[in-house]
Amino acid sequence: MAELDSTARLAQEILAVPDDGFSAALKLADGMSISHVKEALEEHVAPADSALCHRFIEQWIERFEPVQRLAASLEVSDLYVLDLVDVPHAEDLILLRTLENGADALEALKSEIFSYREVARNPDASFGPKFIKTIEAEAGAPLEEAIERMRSNAERLGVLIRRADDET
Repeated sequence: MAELDSTARLAQEILAVPDDGFSAALKLADGMSISHVKEALEEHVAPADSALCHRFIEQWIERFEPVQRLAASLEVSDLYVLDLVDVPHAEDLILLRTLENGADALEALKSEIFSYREVARNPDASFGPKFIKTIEAEAGAPLEEAIERMRSNAERLGVLIRRADDET
């Protein structure tokens, strides 16, 4: 019941400030799970003000670390697909967000994998430097390639969005 109260409170905080001054709402969202924030957006905010919901989502997602940013982006993407958040280029924006946040999340994963070099020297670890070198060799290049492709495709999508805007 407390979680339901927090989703309603979050919705009230967002809807109370149509000028994008979401500091109180963002602080409240910081203490909630991603799925509960989405629930508040889906049930209360998007039906009341689609554009306001979009602006809140943009600010909320930016507060996360890369992996959580991707998770939050994926969680709210159906709000755009189902037209609950109806803004220009909605589908483009969720794909662009997925590509950009996906690249950042893969960068974080790569960084994490490469951070185990020192841990491998720890006598308590079941793996050693040779094992880490193998993982780095096998995962490093594919991750870097995926990161580059995602960033490149995000740039290309940005061009397509601008081109579509120019044509209208």
